[in-house]
Amino acid sequence: MNGIKIALCLLILASWVSPVEAAQVIHFQLPQLVHHSNFIVHGQIQDIRTMRSNDAPGRIQRVVSVATKEVLKSDTQHSQAKTLSFVMAGGRMGRFRQFVPGLPAIQVGDKVVLFLHRRTLDGALILTGMAQGHYSLTLQPSGFMTARSDRQGIHLISRAADGHLSPAPASARVDEHPLHSFLASIRKEVGISQ
Repeated sequence: MNGIKIALCLLILASWVSPVEAAQVIHFQLPQLVHHSNFIVHGQIQDIRTMRSNDAPGRIQRVVSVATKEVLKSDTQHSQAKTLSFVMAGGRMGRFRQFVPGLPAIQVGDKVVLFLHRRTLDGALILTGMAQGHYSLTLQPSGFMTARSDRQGIHLISRAADGHLSPAPASARVDEHPLHSFLASIRKEVGISQ
């Protein structure tokens, strides 16, 4: 009988827990990603350090270091930087884990193209448009690389010219391109000669 009471209590408690909501983010197409980014880099994740946030001690953040293969856009003298670091909210410290919907899963060794902008609060670099600013690079069986941004966990919204907001098309959930043409499109938007 006690087992039934415990199971019933757990069921009631579980029904009170609200599901994790997706982050609502304005949908950026490539011109907007380029415009809103201070840095655009093609490189490889070199290191991920997890630490407590300085501005919110109860929060966890990750400092991600990227070995740059190419800096496509830079707002400072760091255009020739060999490494670049940016901050992502969430992570795991000991037995504690914080998950932030809308941010991509990353790991050391990932090859990436990143769109980064400076956070107003402290100038730290963060992903532009959350997962929209992260493209993972994958070698396809045919031998060419693709750049893919998986935007699951984000509720993308579009802003009309009159300011009205509406859901972005379902096709915006995943953005995938051959790497060579994707980099060429970024260079064109930035104004870098090839």
